[in-house]
Amino acid sequence: MKTVTSEQMAILDMNASWLGVSRLQLMENAGRAVAEKTVEEADGVEGKKVLVLCGPGNNGGDGMVAARHLAAEGANVTVMLLASPDSLRTPEARANYASVRNMPFSIRLIVADTFEELARRAQLVGEADIIVDAILGTGVRGRLSELFASAIEMANTSQALKVAVDIPSGLDPDTGYGELFFQPDVVVTFHRPKPALLNRGWRVYTAPIGIPEEAGFLAGPGQFNQFLRKYADGLKTVRLAYIYGDGGPDQDIQKFLAEIPISSISCHYDSLVTSPQNRQFISSSHSILLSPDVNPQYIRPFTPRGQPMIIPSTTTLVPDSIYVMLSTVRHGRPTRETLAKMLDDVRSLSLKLRSPIYVVGEVDAMSDGEEQYLNWVEMWAGPTYFKYIPAILAWFTGTGCKPLTAMASTSYISRAVKVDAYFSPASLATQVKALIGF
Repeated sequence: MKTVTSEQMAILDMNASWLGVSRLQLMENAGRAVAEKTVEEADGVEGKKVLVLCGPGNNGGDGMVAARHLAAEGANVTVMLLASPDSLRTPEARANYASVRNMPFSIRLIVADTFEELARRAQLVGEADIIVDAILGTGVRGRLSELFASAIEMANTSQALKVAVDIPSGLDPDTGYGELFFQPDVVVTFHRPKPALLNRGWRVYTAPIGIPEEAGFLAGPGQFNQFLRKYADGLKTVRLAYIYGDGGPDQDIQKFLAEIPISSISCHYDSLVTSPQNRQFISSSHSILLSPDVNPQYIRPFTPRGQPMIIPSTTTLVPDSIYVMLSTVRHGRPTRETLAKMLDDVRSLSLKLRSPIYVVGEVDAMSDGEEQYLNWVEMWAGPTYFKYIPAILAWFTGTGCKPLTAMASTSYISRAVKVDAYFSPASLATQVKALIGF
């Protein structure tokens, strides 16, 4: 059974939003799916007491959506928010809290943001026919707070039908570890099962919530956000070597590298023989950017094993390289057939080269031989400014992230900047830094 990790789910969620399927819409679909399955499992909910335990994140927002739909089915619904309303983390959760707060006739809303307030409301757990766990979602790690742990312990003692939203609270969605977690009868998970739900005794239902298939192979903000979360600090400490051939350095590339917060050197490949200082910098650099006229075989003897080399050509194959190619093919409006063929083609090319490959064009295509991404969203700057793409990729790769993540992030950011920024290396660097948050 194909599963999805919490990190992959976060990427899908963000990419879906970029494609035009809002997070608010996904939350609505998720909450409705929980309500529908709860009605089915309970053989109807009319007149039954339903307690929905909500946390401050999107999982809590899903629960509040479910509460609205269960109330519409005739249930006697109580939403217990285990957090201050001011601490709700996302606009989507806040929007659904506002809806629930404005529905006093059909939903009873209780804020139990302290252990004392939770204890005072303990009888609600005992009275419930159904308890919906929407406390924590897939992105939560670490030890439970006293408040959440107490709520889960109380819920676990109940004889009510217990329904978990996406993943039982307190359970690591990827590893399945949890010292204390909600013990469900039913789990309604979204899009695909989470690894922790396999081989459990619970009834697990996987609900489609409208995440488009394209979100799974789009090089978009999801990968870029993942990259920033893990490697943003490392962007300022990258040591990058730009090595050019007899045609001389590209002045625009040199100016761009001078405008970003890295340590860099530019040199002719012959200087690696004559200059100990250049050899020392090259050997300790985090990534190497080659000009198209430099044979990478000339450079490899001076570089440590595993050091990534960004090569804007495929004339010579060397290990530990990432090949960046320009495609001038005009695809027109992408179709299912053209995108499927591009995914197959870029994977085959990566396997043939035995290296990650990044084809830049009207539709960007990239692969590491195992996974592949495309990017057809937003306008690309055009062939004239292709030269900047390997430079940005070399910077990102220098942080130590996976080549595919670096390629996807480069594709996203290179299309997110305004096209006129490419007219000036300084302007391009300014916009790229702004998108990163520098």
